[in-house]
Amino acid sequence: MVPVTLADKTGPARLLVERTSSEWVRQPRQARSEETLTRFLTATAELLGERERFDEVSVAEICRRAGRTVGSFYARFDDKPSVLRVLVEQVAEALRAEAADYWVPENFGPDSVEEIVGRTVDAVLSAYGDAGAVFHAAAIDAPHDVAFREARLAVWVACAEGFGSVLTHHRDKISHPDPHRAGELAMTALIATVDLRLIYGEKVRPLCADDEAFRADLIEVVTAIIDPGR
Repeated sequence: MVPVTLADKTGPARLLVERTSSEWVRQPRQARSEETLTRFLTATAELLGERERFDEVSVAEICRRAGRTVGSFYARFDDKPSVLRVLVEQVAEALRAEAADYWVPENFGPDSVEEIVGRTVDAVLSAYGDAGAVFHAAAIDAPHDVAFREARLAVWVACAEGFGSVLTHHRDKISHPDPHRAGELAMTALIATVDLRLIYGEKVRPLCADDEAFRADLIEVVTAIIDPGR
């Protein structure tokens, strides 16, 4: 994971997988059907990056961008929300797997607290850069959509547990008496703060700072939680 800005909305297509297993899609039986399904998901991800909300994207636009017919769309999805649910599932699963691989003690070796926190903040910002448009749409609808909540919860759990494990391994470097809990609390604060900026942008103060200042603020918040005695 490398640092990117939250304005980068090119990432969701990278997170899509070639095969899809989901309750929200009728399973294709042929290679061409698989390709068509991927085209619909990629087209939806691209359109989300160009619009403020998912309700501004129509099925007809998705089909035009995918180069497929409306009938082909409904042969795979019951309705428009279903394609977003599949997209959120795929992006969330890819990020969950990346988080599980990233936040392991061995990856941080002899890093100082400052380096651990900086790399953690950068990894979260990178993930949001990849999933920004998709997670923005999911976050807006999450209060009344169980599928979105569960998908995003899985990512949070992987990040929180991983960061807690890293801090437990480096307990001699921080002042919090419970490193694992500190990691979970810090990750919760980090993700919640980035969520607010993703959803509301410049409308929420002081989250309207530029990317560099925002990153510095996040580092300060995480450090204050895990190392309050610094």
